[in-house]
Order: sequence, then structure tokens, then C-alpha cells
Amino acid sequence: MAGLVLEPEQGVSISAGEFFADSLPAWLSIPNFFDVCGRNWFSIRYASSFFDRPVRPLLMFQTQAGRNITYIMNGPVLGTAEWIGRVPDNATSVSICTTDRLGPFAFRIEKAQAVSKYSLASRNVAAAVSRSKRLATSRRSDAWQFEVDLYKIANRAMPLANYAQWARRFRRAPELYGLDRPRSDWTNGPTFSIVMPIGPTTRPKLLQATIDSLLQQFYHRWSLTACIENGALDQTLRIYRDNAAHDGRLREIDLPLFSHADFDGDWFATLSPGDTLENFALGSIAEEIFRRPEARLLYSDEDAIGERGHLHSPLLKPDWSPVFQEASNYIGRLTCIRKDALVASGVSDPRIITTRECDTLRNVLACLSPPEIAHVQRVLYRRQDQAFPRQQRMTATLTPPETTALPDATIVVVTKDRADLLRTCLHGIQHQTDYPDFNVVIVDNGTTEKDALALLASLKSDNRVLVLQRPGPFNFSALCNEGARLSKSQLLVFLNNDIEMRDRNWLKRLAKVAVRPDVGVAGATLLYPGGRIQHAGVTLGLGTVAGHLYSGAPANHAEYLGHLTADREVSAVTAACCAIERAKFEKLGGFDEINLPVEFNDIDLCLRAMEQGWSNICVSNAILVHHESETRGVAPSTAYEVERSYFVRRWLHVIRDDPFYHPALSMFALQPSLA
Repeated sequence: MAGLVLEPEQGVSISAGEFFADSLPAWLSIPNFFDVCGRNWFSIRYASSFFDRPVRPLLMFQTQAGRNITYIMNGPVLGTAEWIGRVPDNATSVSICTTDRLGPFAFRIEKAQAVSKYSLASRNVAAAVSRSKRLATSRRSDAWQFEVDLYKIANRAMPLANYAQWARRFRRAPELYGLDRPRSDWTNGPTFSIVMPIGPTTRPKLLQATIDSLLQQFYHRWSLTACIENGALDQTLRIYRDNAAHDGRLREIDLPLFSHADFDGDWFATLSPGDTLENFALGSIAEEIFRRPEARLLYSDEDAIGERGHLHSPLLKPDWSPVFQEASNYIGRLTCIRKDALVASGVSDPRIITTRECDTLRNVLACLSPPEIAHVQRVLYRRQDQAFPRQQRMTATLTPPETTALPDATIVVVTKDRADLLRTCLHGIQHQTDYPDFNVVIVDNGTTEKDALALLASLKSDNRVLVLQRPGPFNFSALCNEGARLSKSQLLVFLNNDIEMRDRNWLKRLAKVAVRPDVGVAGATLLYPGGRIQHAGVTLGLGTVAGHLYSGAPANHAEYLGHLTADREVSAVTAACCAIERAKFEKLGGFDEINLPVEFNDIDLCLRAMEQGWSNICVSNAILVHHESETRGVAPSTAYEVERSYFVRRWLHVIRDDPFYHPALSMFALQPSLA
């Protein structure tokens, strides 16, 4: 069967036989797609260069009606990836976007074919399709959710525990004279000084494995310095010295004599005996340095290997997240630090680099700005038979800088009817909130129920509560904006009326994070009434647009990378409970009441905050209970589709690759799983 043809369509040219992104978005057309894949379900296997970012490709279908229907595929992190999809009705052409950077990129489709009913049945998709007729007269939001469910079944997520199986399926060998051709001059690239301690417990076999992985590097501009500790075994030293006799890049020093003069490289990294690098690892780092000359620290992803060669425990890290790093020390290895950054950090005694690695990293990071820190989204480092990295791992929440006083706060609550919910919420605000200076603005969207009217009337006696009557069509964005304008407090807190408080310190914890100058919106961790997680941050692309990672998991869930036990950067938080400084809210223009009156307005606000350079933080220990959507129920389908379409058009470039959710992870699982 013929393969799919890729041709430049928009923002792409061909230079020296290679695709080149002249502008973004960069689209390739697939003129023979329907000839190869048909017009129903299909599968694609594709590969990208190890020296490109493994972004999730966008597959776009144009229809006769002029609509563009775009799907986000899986990121080819280990070299290749697969995706199963369905051709939309009346599709006329197909395009694909495989890069988010200007410059050269390499991508190919290795296999594409129509998927038979038998193959679909093996994934239970056929049974799901047979139920679609019952949705013919349903609301569009139901139909959209049904489509999401189909794709979830077709692109089954794989548990992280099955990492070895996943790696066997998608890992490929590098092709230095093909897809992975270097873009920079490797004969004149950066040099790497790698340090490895050798001590009494160093096992000769593991030491040799580490040396072999360096000798097999495609990129040759490196040196290895062994720091010899007291008590190192003669057999171990003999193995190292035998290798050094054949390759002058292997050196040794006694640890007490260790100094900066022992490094002649531009970049510094550490290895532990037994740990290994992929053979393209230093090449990937060198290429990233070439594309990001401002970078002074780069870190990669990592996994572990057992004595029998079984891969396990992948650490698929977020892009630079200073708050999360402060609490969890997630960066780990491989970490490469430019020599001038190491010196500028004040590391005067190089011995602490190997003996106190966490302290060294903390000192260096404190001297760097976000553009100087780069994440290479590839598994380059392999730990020897350990489920968790050697670096100290902390599970603590963010400790903000001390402030003389907490700012005054206005809590904005939008409500309509449902006296039972509002009464519980107000009781929590008035009697279960320990905060020195706050007031409440209740924006009533046309309450008619007798009990609710009586409750609102009773609030007139509380001078901290103001009720604003705003009947009419439900426009959450406009109602929140009006409530915010009615107050002059420094801090704005948006709270659903179906929130229940169980911790008196929830507002203090939110406020202390929200007032940081680098923070945009701070969001609470929300639980369902039964105790399971409802919100621990919003992940873009999850379920095709955005979703709540860990939703439905137990509150004591064994989370990935420490997500639930540390404050962390997220792309967005829910407005069911969030805080933002008034000045920042006003600079952003508030919620978008024109384009997003009901749906996605909180996510949109957070993404606009990120555009301003602010981070959005999910505060792990500000925990409340959320009786989700009890007030207004499910959104009408037509309005939902209109707002969803606008949001996707506005933010597709961000939705495709959430910076805090690795492209190797599935967009169709609420727990971190492999795509």
C-alpha cells in the first residue's frame, strides 16, 4: 500500500531536502490521504526527529461547509507514535502541523491505513458506535462527549506501570543520516564536562555500563572526570583506568583536590555509576543549545532500568515550574549547567557538586531567569534499578515570602435560587473562614424561589455582605465582572455558591500564593462531597479541549511526581474557587463576557495571565468541597458548542501542548497514563 505524501501548504518550505518552518502555524498537506485511509476510521504511525520537540501533531480536516475540524494526536517522544481517528463527514482535504518552532524540522508518516470493523471491535469501539443512533436527537454537547468517548476507546491509554511494553512499541533507533540528521556543526559545538563519583560501593559492572553509554554517544565533545573517594576498590579503579588508557576523554582526580580548574567544558553534568545515557542524549542537548543560545540550564526526562534490562518508572517532567521545583525537586537528571552559571551561583567549593547536588541545583536556579531554563522533552537519562531518583525529594507546599499583612479581600459569589447551597456556602464564609479582612458580594441572577429570596433578604443585617441584583440570561463572566467592580479590595476571590468549607485556613492559603508578583491566578484543590478529587488544576487538551487531571481519584491517591502534595504550576484553575489580585484582574480585562459568557471563561482568564508572564498555581492545601454544577445544571448545547469553538480557535496553539503535561501522556485518561 502506498504511503502518505506530505507537501508544504502554509508557512513551510523545503531547504536542502528538509522541511523548514518559515512562519507559524506551519502546515503540510496530505493530498492522497483519502486514497490511503478511506473515509471512516483510520490509523497513523509517525516519527519525528530526536532533535525536534516531540509536540503533539495537529491533524486538520476541511469540510465542504468550510469548517476546519482539528484533532490533537500523540507526541512521538520515543521517536514514534500512533493515533486512531475518524474522518469527519464531507471532509475534502487533510493537513498536518508537526512543529511549533521556526526553522528546520523532520517528520514522516511510517504507516497509514483504514481500520477495519474487526480492529475496532477489538477495542470495543464498534459497540460504542452502535449506540450513536440513540444520540441522533440529543443535545450537541452529548454528541461531542460521545465522540470524546469513542476516541478514548480507540486511543487506549497505557498505565505507567506498563512503560516497558510502551517503550518497546514506540522506541526507534536514531538515524543520523536520515530523520535525525544534525542541524548544527557538531565538530564545533558545546563541550560537556561530566563528573562521576567512584567510591567504596561502586560496582565494577555498573561503572562499565556508564562508561560504555558515554563511549557510544553520537556527539563526541565530552569528557568524563571520575572523582575518586577514599576507599574506592582497586578492581573498580582498574576498570576505569583501563578505559581511560584507550580514550583520553576519561580523567580522574582525588575528591579533596577537586577544583573548577578540573573542568574545561562549556557545560557541566553529573552521572552516577550504573546510570546511562541514550546514545543520542548529548546530541539532543547540543541541538537544544544551538536553538536556545540563551539557555544556561537544561534538563531532560528519565526512566529506570532493572538488572535484566526491564525499563520502568519514567519521570516525564513538566516544563520549567519554579513553584513545583521548590516543593518537589522534580528536575532530577540529566541536568546540564553552563559553566558560567555554575560559577555565578557562588559554588566556590566544587566538592559539593557531587556530595550536595540538590544544594548546587538550588543555588544555580536562584540565579537564572525562566528563559534561561530549558526542558528537553526526551527520555535521555536512565537510572540503574531505582523506582525514584537519587535526588532528595520533598513533599511540601509552597512557602511564600513573608508579608506584613494579608490583603483585604472581596469574595464574589454568583447565585440563583438553591437556598440550600447558598446557605451552606455562606455559613462556611462567615463561620469557617479565618481571614482578617474580607467582604462578600453576592450577585443574584434572578432568584425566584421563596426560601432563597428569604435568605438573601436576611443578609441585609450583615455589613460584610452586599447583594447585587442582576436578573437576566445567565452570563457567568459578566456577573463575576460586575461583582468585582463593586468592590475596591486588593484581592478578588471568585467562589461558586455550591462550595462547602471544611478548613478555616483555605483563604489565607490562597491569598498568600495569589499575592506573589509572579502569580496570576491561584486555585483551590476541590473535592466531591464523597471525598474524591474534583479539581487539582486544569490540563489543556485533556478530553480534546481541557479537563481536570485526577478527577474522581481518592484524595489520598498515589499521584504522579508529587502533583497532589505540592503546590504546582498549571495552565489553568477553575473559577469555582480562585483568587487573583485586583490589579492583575483589571489588567487582563476580567472574564470574557462577550465570547465566553458561560464556558471556558476561567481557563481563558488563566491563559491570558500566562501571556502576561504570570503563573497559575493550584494550591494543594487549600481544600474545599464542590457540589459541581448543582446551581445551573448542564449548559445548553448550542451555547456550549459556540463557546467551545471560539475557545479552540483562540487557544489551539496552547491546547495542543500543555507545558505542564508531558506529550508522552495520554489526553484521554484522567490519571497520568502513557499515550
